[in-house]
Amino acid sequence: MSARLKESEMTLLNILGRVMYATPRQLEQWGIPQYTISRTLPRLSTLGLVSVVNDTRPQVVCLTHKGGAVVDRPLPSGKSYTSWPVIAHRCYRNAVELMLRKEIPRFTFFSRKYAFAQGLNPSRGEHGGSDEPGNIFLVLIDDYLMAPRRIAHCWTRPHAPNPRYYAETASVRWRDVATRLIVVATDHHQVGRHEAFIAKCRDIQRLLASGVGRSEVRRAHGLNTVATVDEYASLPEGVDVRYTPPIWDIR
Repeated sequence: MSARLKESEMTLLNILGRVMYATPRQLEQWGIPQYTISRTLPRLSTLGLVSVVNDTRPQVVCLTHKGGAVVDRPLPSGKSYTSWPVIAHRCYRNAVELMLRKEIPRFTFFSRKYAFAQGLNPSRGEHGGSDEPGNIFLVLIDDYLMAPRRIAHCWTRPHAPNPRYYAETASVRWRDVATRLIVVATDHHQVGRHEAFIAKCRDIQRLLASGVGRSEVRRAHGLNTVATVDEYASLPEGVDVRYTPPIWDIR
């Protein structure tokens, strides 16, 4: 099959092999001209290598199992249908990667399998990435009205390693491997909530650094347990909270 495909068609399939779902605009931002996309998609769709979600604007291009086999990127087996929230979240992840690449050289999200190999088991909205020097980032993508306290929980929670990819039994946390934490929301109100939570964590850190006891800090901030104080105080320096605009126009 691959021998009959043009270079531009293979390039498009290879991009989808990494991200699985993308809008035409995102494919263009990864270097494929729009006129090439317009010519290529009908043929790849006819061959069964991609499918196109036409119910939204922008449309979404999806890699099929057949297309994944062509570029040696097999899709998860046993599923012939993926829910819209999953597709939408993956496209938001693309938008975040493209945004971060403008300031972080060669920033790229890594796959769940790579995360598994590091002893991590990402939950909803948790995405690991790396830059050109190899620094590891935890990026939390909030497109579902995430509770702000989850920022600290994601940073500190112990992961249950996937034994297929990670032989050690000790738990790993994002704070053990990542050097930077970035939170991205698709709603301005959520951005404000997350910024207020980060400010609260910074205040807790300042109080602890000045010698105030954990029990007193707990009472001052209305927290349930002293363990929560430690969790909130563990956030790294320079947590970034960003906004990315919605991409969907549901018709």
